[in-house]
Amino acid sequence: MSVFAAQHAELRGISIDFGRFDASAHDPALLVRARRVWLERLHSEFRSLQIVTRFLAELTAAGEPVEIYAGAVDLIRDEARHVGLCHDLCGALGVTPTLPDPPALVDPPEFLAAPAPQRALATALTMLLINETLSVAWLTDLAERCADPVVGAVLRATVEDEAGHDAYGFTYVQRALARFDPRLRPRWRALAHGTLARHQAWADGVLAGGSATALPDEPALADLGLFSPTRQALLYRRTWAEVLGPRLAELGLL
Repeated sequence: MSVFAAQHAELRGISIDFGRFDASAHDPALLVRARRVWLERLHSEFRSLQIVTRFLAELTAAGEPVEIYAGAVDLIRDEARHVGLCHDLCGALGVTPTLPDPPALVDPPEFLAAPAPQRALATALTMLLINETLSVAWLTDLAERCADPVVGAVLRATVEDEAGHDAYGFTYVQRALARFDPRLRPRWRALAHGTLARHQAWADGVLAGGSATALPDEPALADLGLFSPTRQALLYRRTWAEVLGPRLAELGLL
């Protein structure tokens, strides 16, 4: 085993025998969909790794206290771990793992031109507080229902890591907002609303004209780490009402 492979295995921290995945136990059409979805998740986790790495640089450039760095370092380790888990699961599912094309993260010039404290707060608000809260809700729902031993192990390992990301994000946003002029609060509120608008428009489109309120039972989908759009949209609305909305209201961002 190379030094890099050994470090990769150590970072994973758990032993998952990806060779145990049994494609014959799943519907072939769902398996095709699972390959696409997990490849998209690999790309998403790769971008998340890049963003949290950038976040650590933003924290240090902003002169944040040393105790804040540890949480950012944990975020980087967790996201690197998730990239590896998705990478290896893609291989088990029968799809070649790839990186986003191009692999480099391209940030808007106006974001890069902002002072480091503003960039750090924007990253924490959009990714750690909003997107990670939704991610935890969706992945937890899948992890609790997935009966496939390999896919379920990946989901549970990811949830175990991500469960603390949104709390770290909330605490940092709360602390950082207190440093800024209150007259800038509408700017941060607009950023939160803009981040949520994409999720909200998608959920509204999925549920438009329907009367669904109960989460549909879909074990064959869950076993491959998949949702129906209806279940995912209903989970979004539940998470917004019970978790995300109250958190943003507490921060004065609604």
